Amino acid sequence: MIRIAELKDNIALRMLYERSIYHELPELVSWAMREIPERILIVDEQTEIAASVYTMTCGYGNLWASYLAFQNESAAKNLIDHLLSVRNEKSRNLYILCPMGYMDIRIHLIARGFIPECVREIDGLVYIVESYNGSFRPRCESSKSSKPLSVTVREGKDDDQKVIASLLHDSLPRDFPTIEDSARCIKKWLGEMREYTIVVEHNNLPIGVLLISPEIHPVSDKKTAMICYIAVEKRFRNRGVGKTLIEGACDVLREAGKRSMEVDVSVHNVPARIFYTKLGFYPFWISRNYMPYDDGIFYRIDF
Repeated sequence: MIRIAELKDNIALRMLYERSIYHELPELVSWAMREIPERILIVDEQTEIAASVYTMTCGYGNLWASYLAFQNESAAKNLIDHLLSVRNEKSRNLYILCPMGYMDIRIHLIARGFIPECVREIDGLVYIVESYNGSFRPRCESSKSSKPLSVTVREGKDDDQKVIASLLHDSLPRDFPTIEDSARCIKKWLGEMREYTIVVEHNNLPIGVLLISPEIHPVSDKKTAMICYIAVEKRFRNRGVGKTLIEGACDVLREAGKRSMEVDVSVHNVPARIFYTKLGFYPFWISRNYMPYDDGIFYRIDF
């Protein structure tokens, strides 16, 4: 059951926050409990408080939610879905300040159509400000993972050119509309950046590839690399190949003295956004009209 907080909830609410990522009852929540308890929403499960969040409508009719705390993730997700229904009735936009450590909650927000706005550090915690205006309602079902493959991660070889060119062309037709385009790309990487050509092979054949730019341009950043292309053969997807490619890239970059890796993703590419979030990436910048067909989100992982 979702309800408004009451003064009698004070002790239980304090215990909930002390066991949460905040480790104590936030001052704003404490103040609201004394002065305006109706701003605090609570989820009850079996006579206990399972989740809570502070809410406020401000800034031209926008609904804000912060200091989300919970005992279990299902209660937190129910609270988010309730906020979405409230927003649909009364507010223009819904903003949620989501701690970066709430990985499963961030995935839930992505699947509901939220877009990251910015990253903020408040009282030692890093938050991602997520927004929802109703214009983006993805139909995204989580792909069921099959049994992981037995694979090998290695550096690309000249003998891989034909197979990888075909893999890039088939997986990324917008980037490589012809096989000649992908062939030129892999030839360049193997000739100039072989160590940044990460290959996953199964039964001695490449089934996945990740191509990295060792520096970020137009701003030169010697400590950050960029994922340029990642492709996995269709019949081997959802079997851990993409994760293995990312982990292999992190190992290579760490040995090269890099500190982080970035990737840009279309706002509407929900499966990719969930994929990177699960692996520990976080959004740090959204760029309007960055891509030919869409806005782009830049994700980063720190080593």
